[in-house]
Amino acid sequence: RASALNALPKAVERMGPSGNSVTPNMPGMRMFLGMKDLRLDIERARPLQRLVVSILRSAKKRDVEKTMSLPVFETRGGKFAVPVSPGASIVAPNEEWDELLHEEFKDFLLNLDADGDGGHLIRELGIQRSNLSEFLARFCAPRAGLFNQKLSVHFLESVAALGSTIWRKNVQKDYVAIATSCEEAPVVVFNDGRDARRCRCSELVDPEDVQVTIAMHPPREYCSPVVLSVLRRAGLKSLTDEEVFLSAARHVEASGEAAKGEELLKQLADRFQSLKWSSRSFAALSRVRIFPAIAPVAPVRSDAYPPRCASVERVAVSLDAPCTLFQHASVAWTQLALLHPDTFDKWPKPLLQRFSAIKDPPSLDVIVANLIEAARRWGEIRDGELAEVASKEHRQHRQEIVVCHLAALNAVRRTNALQSMVQHSLCRVKFLVLNDGSLTSPCEAFAALHGGNSDDEDEEPDHVASTSATSSTWSLPRCLRRYRRLLLGIAGPALQGVQQMPIIHVETPPQNPVPDFIQNSLNCPDLADVVFILGHETPVEQIYAHRLVLAASCDHFRATFSNYAEAAEAKCKLELPSWVSARPMLWMLAYLYQGYDVARAQQIAFKLNKQDSSSTASRRASLSWKRRGRQEIDSEIGEDLCCLLRLSEYYQLDHLKQWAESELGKLLTPENLIPLSTHAYFCNAGQLLRVSIYHLRREYGELVGVNDWEELEPAIKELVLAGVNSESNSASQISETC
Repeated sequence: RASALNALPKAVERMGPSGNSVTPNMPGMRMFLGMKDLRLDIERARPLQRLVVSILRSAKKRDVEKTMSLPVFETRGGKFAVPVSPGASIVAPNEEWDELLHEEFKDFLLNLDADGDGGHLIRELGIQRSNLSEFLARFCAPRAGLFNQKLSVHFLESVAALGSTIWRKNVQKDYVAIATSCEEAPVVVFNDGRDARRCRCSELVDPEDVQVTIAMHPPREYCSPVVLSVLRRAGLKSLTDEEVFLSAARHVEASGEAAKGEELLKQLADRFQSLKWSSRSFAALSRVRIFPAIAPVAPVRSDAYPPRCASVERVAVSLDAPCTLFQHASVAWTQLALLHPDTFDKWPKPLLQRFSAIKDPPSLDVIVANLIEAARRWGEIRDGELAEVASKEHRQHRQEIVVCHLAALNAVRRTNALQSMVQHSLCRVKFLVLNDGSLTSPCEAFAALHGGNSDDEDEEPDHVASTSATSSTWSLPRCLRRYRRLLLGIAGPALQGVQQMPIIHVETPPQNPVPDFIQNSLNCPDLADVVFILGHETPVEQIYAHRLVLAASCDHFRATFSNYAEAAEAKCKLELPSWVSARPMLWMLAYLYQGYDVARAQQIAFKLNKQDSSSTASRRASLSWKRRGRQEIDSEIGEDLCCLLRLSEYYQLDHLKQWAESELGKLLTPENLIPLSTHAYFCNAGQLLRVSIYHLRREYGELVGVNDWEELEPAIKELVLAGVNSESNSASQISETC
């Protein structure tokens, strides 16, 4: 038995393939890719069946498994025998699959209900039907895009039977293969046959979105709830997707069927609140001609009146051109396309606002242009038709139209520009319909009403109107009286008066009179309430200032004038220390008066200095000040700066102090290095002191042994020799010494 079982596969291989045609005779050869042609003709396989049956009567289990690879199992076609191995035969999971696969795979489909030795082998070996998920993953998934319509529908129904597990993440490989084939393969088949068109689920639209069938819906065979549940999982599009809706709208536009477009727009209105579309999508949709509008009415003369009701005939328009709702037809029918009320009256206000071409309500210029065009058409009616127009029905219809326009104009909030536009557009247009059917303009009505003796519109008698301006009984028709003020505004006195409103001119006031007066009041006795006394000068010199200016610009003066008894006097006198000279003091005060402008303050200080030599000294100092580099120090300027530095320290003016330090630093020379460093030290001028120490270190070799160095403040020597460079250490030592 063992030798026979080992020899049988080689014997079958020597027998070779069957002489009959085993290649499927059909166009879809790709359907059989991966199938192994290990079949034998049933007549050649029967002796082999009998031999295997005789061997199996007393065979062991491992010997039984060897027989599964032998082509001894009958197919449903009855012509061949195949082995039970993957790729060589098909074992369907149920009889329904047997019936569906029989037509194309009958020569590979295992017949589990066979009679004779073949059936005995199947029962003896215990061959059972395959597992559904395994069958779908290994046989159906690779061929899902090649099945005919019936097989494809049944494949999707079988996938639905597996439940929602296959669509989850991290599942077994068979489920992944099934889900992938549903998503990526063209499983939806149109026009079953040789020229069948196939689509993926992501290329189609859910048929339950609209009731009207469009080209993008799957065929009716795929619209059962079971199949649709799989298609939706596999990517079936919905009309809530903006790209899908646009594509469906373009399909409808190409088909030219208005009913389909209206059904799409109904879906848009019903689902608008849940849509998250971009403005670009609404703009693209507005360019598609699927929106129903009122068809023009014949004959053309009927266009002189707006349509009273929506006509049955409709035309498809796009919303990229100005249009309006049917409810505004009476004020815009000659200017804008009228959208059909059956569709657009059901749209919510926010949806209408997404289409900028829909004028709801129409703008003022549209209302005015429509009224002008309607009046023009009324005026073109031929003489033979006047009797018909003069009839009561036509007259009332025209008056109703005029009233609608005036009511719309009255409701619009008009600016001066809009009012002027309305006046010039309508003042001489004959659109007012009188009781005799004649037309008149607002200017003619104003001329007739101007001589009336009543201002109450409601109490005026209902006379039969006349166009004669001299008639004392002339009055507006009753329907227009409530708009009398509007008509007077259109054609009243403003139209004949000055066209441009007069302008009230306001001259430019003097610039900065108060600041200029205050800045120029320094050292003027008039209105001064602070006097600085320089007691060491001969004769005694006084400098006049104002406590409000000083307190506003200096914290020291604010505290002085607020806390000391001397400040309570009408004129506060402050004696200055003996080291203060007049020009630096004026310089500091001018600095406060001029908003901390040091250069401007210097000019004013030199100007106000009343010393005899001030003119010559100031000119010389100003020139040297502008040309200064590392030249010889001007004694008077240096003294002024030293005094100014001490004053800024005395009155706590940090910015002025830093500026004085900077200017004195430019004046440093080997000759004045020791005096300026000493002055900086005692004035707490830390920055100037650090610069001086830097130069003292560099000139140390020249200064050692000189009398000035020997007499220099010890603390400064210590700073020079100790190498202290940081600002914090220098400042702390200066503060301790002071």
